[in-house]
Amino acid sequence: SVLAAAVALALSPIDRRDERDDGDVSASASAPAMSLWAVVRRLPTSIVAVFVYGYFQSALLLFLPLYLTQERRLSQAATIQLPAVFAGGMLLFSPVVGRLGDRVGPRAVLRVAVAVGLVAIGVFAQLTSYWAMCVAVFVAGATLTSAWPLGLALQGHALPPREYSRGNSLVNACYAAG
Repeated sequence: SVLAAAVALALSPIDRRDERDDGDVSASASAPAMSLWAVVRRLPTSIVAVFVYGYFQSALLLFLPLYLTQERRLSQAATIQLPAVFAGGMLLFSPVVGRLGDRVGPRAVLRVAVAVGLVAIGVFAQLTSYWAMCVAVFVAGATLTSAWPLGLALQGHALPPREYSRGNSLVNACYAAG
């Protein structure tokens, strides 16, 4: 139910009626602050994306080695290599996905990246071949790790400058919750 609510929030339209982002921080500093709910309504994609990224990252580092050695009967050496494969996907594709976000827009790229990452995680659970697992983890690293920088870029589009700190704090809290 939490996932369904998060998806519904992420897909809900953004309310831009009171957005006044003219880039002048000093002028906007005197304007009344947005409510927390107004900030949340402008950042649903970022919030869901970094939560998913935080969840997968913690699962990868904390629980994946146990699952692979106890349930899948993989060797410890093979288990240790999977986080490196994840990092390889991150290192090779985060700059590419970030550049794509600059060209196309962070919201669309973020949604696609998280969707592809979730599919990779779902497929991973069904795989029996070690090399297929490596491909799924590589794809997850290539897509889910882009959630953080794209989420921050999206905040720059969705919030006025006076709300950047609160938006960053909210997104960081959602990452930690994941």
